[in-house]
Amino acid sequence: MDSTLVRTQVEAFRVKTAYGGKAEDCFPAWYLTRRFQIPETVAIAQTSDPALESGPKGHDSAIDAFHLHRNEGRNRLVIIQSKYTIKHALIAESFREVARKGVPLVARLLRGEESIALLENKVVVNLRATLNRLSHEERSALAIDFVVIHLSGEDPEYIYKKTEPARAMLLEAASEHLSEHTVTTSFLGPADFAFHVADVQAPPVWSNLTLEAVSCRTTHSGQDAAFFYGIGVLAELVKLYNERRSELFSKNIRYFISRKANVETGPSGKIRETLKRLVTQGEDSPELFAFYHNGVTIFAREAEVDNGLCRVRDPYVLNGCQTIKTAHMFATDASAKGKLNEDLWKRVRIPVRVITTKSEELVRRVTVANNRQNSISAAALRANDSEQLELEQRFRRHNIFYQRQEGAFEQLERTNPELLADIYAQTAGSYVSIVDLARSIAAVAGEIHAAHHPNDIFESDRLYAKTFAPSHVSSIAFCVFLQNLHNVLGVVLKKNLDLEPNPGAPKPSSLTYYTMALLTRYLAKEERHGDIITFGTTLWGGKKLFREKVCSWLDNYHSKVKRELKDRFMSLESKSNENMASAYQSCLATLKLSQVDPFKAFENLDNEIEWAAPEE
Repeated sequence: MDSTLVRTQVEAFRVKTAYGGKAEDCFPAWYLTRRFQIPETVAIAQTSDPALESGPKGHDSAIDAFHLHRNEGRNRLVIIQSKYTIKHALIAESFREVARKGVPLVARLLRGEESIALLENKVVVNLRATLNRLSHEERSALAIDFVVIHLSGEDPEYIYKKTEPARAMLLEAASEHLSEHTVTTSFLGPADFAFHVADVQAPPVWSNLTLEAVSCRTTHSGQDAAFFYGIGVLAELVKLYNERRSELFSKNIRYFISRKANVETGPSGKIRETLKRLVTQGEDSPELFAFYHNGVTIFAREAEVDNGLCRVRDPYVLNGCQTIKTAHMFATDASAKGKLNEDLWKRVRIPVRVITTKSEELVRRVTVANNRQNSISAAALRANDSEQLELEQRFRRHNIFYQRQEGAFEQLERTNPELLADIYAQTAGSYVSIVDLARSIAAVAGEIHAAHHPNDIFESDRLYAKTFAPSHVSSIAFCVFLQNLHNVLGVVLKKNLDLEPNPGAPKPSSLTYYTMALLTRYLAKEERHGDIITFGTTLWGGKKLFREKVCSWLDNYHSKVKRELKDRFMSLESKSNENMASAYQSCLATLKLSQVDPFKAFENLDNEIEWAAPEE
């Protein structure tokens, strides 16, 4: 196996599991599944968060993953540091990081010491829980192997010599902190990953949820489907989140909304107030929480209900992200440490729905239906469509963030800003919006009414399929260009073109989508590939240079679009739909743009671009 094949398999693992923001985040989990043949969900639970939510990146104390390997002779704890790189200096640095931070942490966990940290990565939380399940004798006899996995294809002897001082530093730290244990160090590269288990699929583990449930069984598209409904325990859902983190919500249509309006006075704030009253202050029965809540919906690959217990494999929350994340923050709030009444907390109940089916279409429909009761945009209900998932991957490959899930960019910016500077280097503090892109595509396609009413696009299967047709999104560069244009056209029309409407005529800023349709046709007619490439490989925001360029394209020396806007739109006596449509058609005819198709003109544009290479 070589580094290219490893990268391909790790990226496939990331796409399949929807875990992490980049392949590097999944490297340790991928290794665990191949080496120890454990389920993907277990491997992810034993892997470091890409970034600790509600805090800065890290807090993993140099532990990227772990695994407790049991055998009849002696149990072995494997501590993994991963470097998704071929650079030897970084491989050596991994051993030094483990020596400084990882070894002392493992020693504290083995002694059963309580955490003094306000924030901990889930890999530390789950490692502590794993070690706490061992008896004193088992802990004492535990062998420990510190492993660095990497992508270098160099001769192992060469790497051995280059990392020797760093490994010696690690062993010296181990002799000080872990003197009672047998400690070894090793490094593994692509040549060591051929475990001959690529086709072995370890079954996902079962998670247990308390659920006094009634059931309903049926079929959808020829696939069996089961539905279980009952009253569950909120603390168990929070525990599931602690183990899975963002992976648990990867099939949801939006992330936790961290804006002040939600956290303080919105739904999240209300949930927190209720929990405080029921659990911290004990003013009322904790069971009443179930009376106030609509419930949480969970999809599982498999589910079984028996005697008040629901066993699920590979659970995903389809609706209830806000509730579970709020409950997690409530239960782990450092400022309220010691005030949480554990007995009351365990009594908090919540309605829970569990569905299991192999029909992905049914899962999508359930997600949409369960979220319609909330205040949510029509676009969010399409967030997990295959077209959107594919677009997200294509934008990512070109270092651009595509926000298909509501709140996704805000979540990433808050929890892992380093990622924006890494694999999203061209996103420049902004993103391509699913809504903006849909409106822009509709405008360029001549569907101006749809551009003005984006909900129609996402609520109509026909219009949605037409808007996001493969021919319309064949060029990522053109899509990025449309987002850039969308960001500035309103301001340009309002402030830069000196358009003075007659009484009854539309405001210049309301002509955004008409102008976008005319301008992109002009650029396509003139074969201005260079301009689209220049302003389609990164997000420009509202930068002056781009605004000035748009103004020059629109002026009477170039496209003459400015003249047509003034003559056809600014002179209207009424801004009725009929008048606006007639003015637009007149512009097309005068400028000889009626037969121009920008999507066709720029369909192969991406092949002309030398895209920035991904980070090593």
